Amino acid sequence: LSLVEDLSFAQIPLAANRPVIGDFANWAGAQQLVVDTHALSTPGATALVNALWYYGPTAAHHTNETHATLYLQIDVADANIDLSSDQNHLQDSVEIFVGLHGRGAPHNTYDAQFRIHSDGRVSLGRGNANLMGARIRSAVEETATGYRVEVAIMMASGGGHQVDQWNYNLAGLGTFETLDIQINDATNGARNSITTWADPTANGFTRTDRQGVIQFVETLAAGPVAPVVPEEPEVVVPELNVPEIVLPENIEEIPVWDED
Repeated sequence: LSLVEDLSFAQIPLAANRPVIGDFANWAGAQQLVVDTHALSTPGATALVNALWYYGPTAAHHTNETHATLYLQIDVADANIDLSSDQNHLQDSVEIFVGLHGRGAPHNTYDAQFRIHSDGRVSLGRGNANLMGARIRSAVEETATGYRVEVAIMMASGGGHQVDQWNYNLAGLGTFETLDIQINDATNGARNSITTWADPTANGFTRTDRQGVIQFVETLAAGPVAPVVPEEPEVVVPELNVPEIVLPENIEEIPVWDED
C-alpha cells in the first residue's frame, strides 16, 4: 500500500471561549494550518489559518441544540484583489470543503462547499443552499497584505442537505472529519492560481478522497501528531512437522545400466 501523497492531518483544539466572528481576536491556542499547495503551475495567493472548535448551542445559527462548530481564521496573502469575473469561482475567494461522514468520491450527502469572497459575499456549492447557508457565519476584513476571513461552520447536517431534519451528533470530542481550504487567486477576471491545504488536484468540488483530515481534541499534543495507521500483521508460516521416512532394510539397490 502506498499513498498518493502524505495525508494532511491536524488536531483542532477546543476553544476556551467561543470565538466571535468579526472580532478578529480570541484565537489563542489555535492550531495553525498553512495553505501553500499549488494546484496550478502558476504560484499565487497563500494563507495561514488558525483553527479551533467549540461545543455548545449557537444562537447565531438559529439553534439551541448542543453541537460542534468549526472556527477558522484565514489570513490570505494576495497583493492584487480581483472580483471582476461574473463567475463566483473565478474571483478572489476562499473555499472551504467540510465532510461529516468520512472521505470518499464523489461527494456524499454530508459534504458541503462554502465560498467566502474577498469582499465578504458568500456563495455555496452543491446541495441545498438554504440548509448550507444556515450552517455558516463569516466576516472579512482587508489587511496590508490581502484579506482576512473568519468563519464559523456548524458541524451538523440537515439530513444531508436534502430534508429539513438536522443531525447534531455527527461531530464532537475525538471525532475525525474531512477538511480542505482552497484559495482562488484571480487577475483581470481569470483565475490564474489555486492553492490548497490538502488536495493538490483542487478537485474538492467533485470528490473528497484527497481532502485533509482533522480531529477534534481537547488540547494540542506536544510536537507533530499523525493519525494512527495500523501496521499490517506479520504473516507467520508455521513449521511443518513432517515425519522422517525410513526405508526398509530389505529393499535391493536398483542397478545402474551402462550406456554401452
